[in-house]
Amino acid sequence: MVIAVMNIMTTPVWTLQGSDRLRRALDLMECRKIRHAPVLRGDRLIGILSDRDLRVYLPPPVPLRDARGYALLLDNVRIEEVMTAEPVSIGPYHAVTEAARVMLERRIGALPVVDEGKVIGIVTQTDILWALVNLLDQKTSAGEPARNPSL
Repeated sequence: MVIAVMNIMTTPVWTLQGSDRLRRALDLMECRKIRHAPVLRGDRLIGILSDRDLRVYLPPPVPLRDARGYALLLDNVRIEEVMTAEPVSIGPYHAVTEAARVMLERRIGALPVVDEGKVIGIVTQTDILWALVNLLDQKTSAGEPARNPSL
C-alpha cells in the first residue's frame, strides 16, 4: 500500500516572507507551536526557517540590561538572513516513504509540499511518525502481529 504525502501533510501551512523580521518568526512559531516554516518571496518558496536556525543565530537569553540590544536584533534582522535557502521540497503525490528517505538522508526535519509552484503543506518527522503509528495500528487490528524491526 502506497501512501501519498498529501494524505499526511500538515495544512494549513504557516509561512513567512523573507523580508519579515525575526520577531515575527518567533511569534508565529510560538503561537502556532511549530518548529518549521517555509519562507516565501511573494508566493515562491525561497527557504525554510527552523527552530534550530533560530537557536544557532540568536544569542542565549540575555540579562535585563542587555534586553534592548536583543530586541533590536529581533526587530531588525530579516528572516532571509537566517533561513536555510533553497530548501528541498516534495510534491503531494510522492510516496511518504520517499519523503522519509529524503529527510533521513539529508538530516532534515521537514519538507515543504509544493504543487504547481505553490506551497500547499508541509510534511514533518511528526507527520511521518503518526502515519507509521496509524499503519501499524491498522495492521494490528487486522490480526497481523506487530513486528519488532530490530529482531
